[in-house]
Amino acid sequence: MTFVVAQVPVSWDVEANLSSVREVVGSARAGDVVVLPEGMLSGYGEDLSPLDRLSPAVISDAVADVERLARSSGALAGAVVAVQLCREIRFPEQWQHLAAAGAQAFVYLTNAANVREVPGVWRSHLISRAAENQRFVVSSNVAHPDQHCPSMVVSPRGEVLGELPPGGAGVLRLTVDLADAGDWYLGQRRTDVVSVTSHPTQTRPAEA
Repeated sequence: MTFVVAQVPVSWDVEANLSSVREVVGSARAGDVVVLPEGMLSGYGEDLSPLDRLSPAVISDAVADVERLARSSGALAGAVVAVQLCREIRFPEQWQHLAAAGAQAFVYLTNAANVREVPGVWRSHLISRAAENQRFVVSSNVAHPDQHCPSMVVSPRGEVLGELPPGGAGVLRLTVDLADAGDWYLGQRRTDVVSVTSHPTQTRPAEA
């Protein structure tokens, strides 16, 4: 499977954001999985008050536009991919449950640009989520001078296969073999000591 990771600016201007999406998707090839930052259409930030002035109809139209772009890019080969967002990087039990439920890869979307965060911590989290679950992790963050989480692809062994320079806009295209995902470590969990109670209707990984 080929992932196209986009690290692009995100603003409160829906049309400008949509233009960035069109550009990235337009450069992708049929069957590529395009991964974009959190809040890519609406915009996102610590102060969410600009969303109060955003018309739901504008967002609905933008979502429909992106859906048309996705459908025009061609059908995808069957795969099971789980999606995690933002602070969910801090909750490894969620990722473990999704891996046990059949996810072969994690797509992680974030809008992480905070000078109060310790440099390198979120990068370490991404590597850990990949290695501890033996799954690929594909991360996309916003292009921002204060970016504290990388846009990158990590292998099931915890190896960084590709990473975009922080701060600026860029696109990373990488092909991986999802058959490299495995359950050797997950199969050794002490479920007699710790088990996770889930909500199946909310946590079933999506088929790509």
